[in-house]
Amino acid sequence: MKIKNVVLVCTIGMSSSMLISKMQQVIYEQDLPVKVTAISTQEALDYVAQHPTDLVYLSPQVRFMKDKFQLLLSDKQTLVEVLDMTDYGMLNSQNILQHALDLLKVHQKI
Repeated sequence: MKIKNVVLVCTIGMSSSMLISKMQQVIYEQDLPVKVTAISTQEALDYVAQHPTDLVYLSPQVRFMKDKFQLLLSDKQTLVEVLDMTDYGMLNSQNILQHALDLLKVHQKI
């Protein structure tokens, strides 16, 4: 199965980097076909425009950027979603990864 690229976007990339560490552990333990990357809002639009990305997950504090990302990525068919505030705040990597996989399945990216 092809590896799916998920990008987490937050204000400066710090809180997402903690979440990424936990997500990478789950990915490793469950041998999931997912690569996760954390990036700041300043770099995110350029990054996702230049790198293959299956799902952009916006942290709750940057949810206002969802329309901008959807517009930019509409021709690439990249999914753009806002992370659940509770899962994000609790760094619940298991729930976040499961939700990502569910989204990718529903949109036939898996």
